[in-house]
Amino acid sequence: MAAQDVLFGSWKLDSQKSTFSPGPGKLAASSKYRFDGKQYPVGSEQLFHALSAKVIENSGGKFGFQVQWISGSKALLFCDGIVGENGKLLSIVTTGKDNNGRVIKNSRVFVRQQ
Repeated sequence: MAAQDVLFGSWKLDSQKSTFSPGPGKLAASSKYRFDGKQYPVGSEQLFHALSAKVIENSGGKFGFQVQWISGSKALLFCDGIVGENGKLLSIVTTGKDNNGRVIKNSRVFVRQQ
């Protein structure tokens, strides 16, 4: 199954199972990624000029991916995500630094909407 097929659809943040450090983080977003490991420009972000996304696991009913947010020649934020076996839960852990140099560690859990 292609990455776009697994992630396509509407996902709602489960704020009770999610943590943000520092908080509160983005509570709503819409994103499109190409999971080929290449860098693509990001027009709406002020800190980052590009991102790179790739599939790290796509077997046994699980789908894992990694996204790097890039500023200059450095990746500053790293997102590791996995869609559970039932395809209804999406977990994303984001680590790195923000534009003020603060360490970021967010753990977001999303539930697929029907």
